[in-house]
Amino acid sequence: MTVLDHEPGGWFLLKDGQAYVFNTVVDVGHVFTSFTLVMTPEEVNAFEAHGREDLNRLCDHVQRNYRDFFDRNTESRPIAHTVTAAIAEWNAANRPELVP
Repeated sequence: MTVLDHEPGGWFLLKDGQAYVFNTVVDVGHVFTSFTLVMTPEEVNAFEAHGREDLNRLCDHVQRNYRDFFDRNTESRPIAHTVTAAIAEWNAANRPELVP
């Protein structure tokens, strides 16, 4: 699994084989939780047509309507560990050096 793109404070786009995976954080009643979705063919087509603009729309849509996405959230499935590890690796490689 590879991180393809990232919007700070917003989302991560990852790719696992042919599947695009979208990760964002959602405020669920004053508790923040990670939502990870395998993108549908329609979402992938919209992303390919509109790029980051569409990913920002998807992020906003998921955050505002998270209940509609509970059945697609992969956080409790085996892929979640792979997503978390890929994001952690990407963060470690892309973290700016701390200046003393």
